[in-house]
Amino acid sequence: VCEEIEAIQFNDEVVPIDGDGNATGKYAGYVRIKKSLGAEDGQPFPDLVAESEGKWTEAHRQTGRTKLYVRLTFSVDVFPTGLPNITAIIKGRKVYDPRTTLTEWSDNPSLCQADFLCDTVAGLGCVYADEIDEAQLIAAANIDDEPVTLTAGGTEARYTLNGTASVNVEPRATLGRMLTANAGKARYIGGVWLLFPAAYVVPTITLSEGDLRDVPHINPRLSASDLSNAVKGVYVAEDNFWQASDFPPVTNATYAAQDGAQIFHDIALPFTTKPATAQRLAKIMVEKSRQGISVQFPSKLTAFKLSTWENSMLTISSMGWSSKVFKVTGWKFSPAGTIDLTLQEEAAACYTWSAEETIVDPAPDTNLPAWDSIDAPG
Repeated sequence: VCEEIEAIQFNDEVVPIDGDGNATGKYAGYVRIKKSLGAEDGQPFPDLVAESEGKWTEAHRQTGRTKLYVRLTFSVDVFPTGLPNITAIIKGRKVYDPRTTLTEWSDNPSLCQADFLCDTVAGLGCVYADEIDEAQLIAAANIDDEPVTLTAGGTEARYTLNGTASVNVEPRATLGRMLTANAGKARYIGGVWLLFPAAYVVPTITLSEGDLRDVPHINPRLSASDLSNAVKGVYVAEDNFWQASDFPPVTNATYAAQDGAQIFHDIALPFTTKPATAQRLAKIMVEKSRQGISVQFPSKLTAFKLSTWENSMLTISSMGWSSKVFKVTGWKFSPAGTIDLTLQEEAAACYTWSAEETIVDPAPDTNLPAWDSIDAPG
């Protein structure tokens, strides 16, 4: 059951309708649209039952499914290219928010990801009470909702998730696409799912030489394939009829000078509809690619207090590290019963943003009149 069907589009053009579902404007007399959110007790389209000559009956209800009944009257003048491509702009599925205990519409990425994990039709079918770490979900949802200042003034939520997913796609692939909305990670640890949006979390635990049981292995930088100093890509642009559109590339001249050339990485953000958000996500990718130090840290049991995706400070005097921040990207027991950690260099600057985005295409592409709006002969 969805929240609302906001608008109906024919070939990316919004069709205005009155309270009875009859089109107004150029489609008046040729189009009738009936909406159903799926929450009705009875038949949502009684006129379809009456008009279908028994092909659609009282038993055809599709309860719990949002849907449209669209009836068109043929006209070569109104539909010169034939049957239009019919789409809808909707506020979609309602999701549970543990912060309010309400189930309602939200474009908070972490809440939508948790709902998808528990969905039994298109998702992974997890049991919320048993397999979702609710405390971490609340923390993640709060990060997503943090206001970020924009160049044009005002604020927007740090991350939002808006898009569609097909039930024909393997659920883990869909989850991966949804995680692009907040550059997030989903980890299944100890029988529960934990969701981590891209954000800096101040560490409270410090590891040092005293926690080592063996010599650590240090990789000083990322591989060339993972290195970048510029990111470009596409997002779903509301101002371009919800089509995939390029966002302004995010570049770093200092990094390009260090690398001797501009190295672009391409990203696709199928659940991001705001260009400022797309640029923030691109900046995270650029900055994270410069945090190249990784450490295989063979620890004593003192590392048991850390968990995967938690930040920790690391002090190793021989490396010149004093409370240097790393993220725990891997955690496992060694054959000897101690703990092996994988640590990745981390920095708060990767996630900072202060009205840095470029305004998307402030100049209109054309001022020609619409092709289907013809003036009367003079």
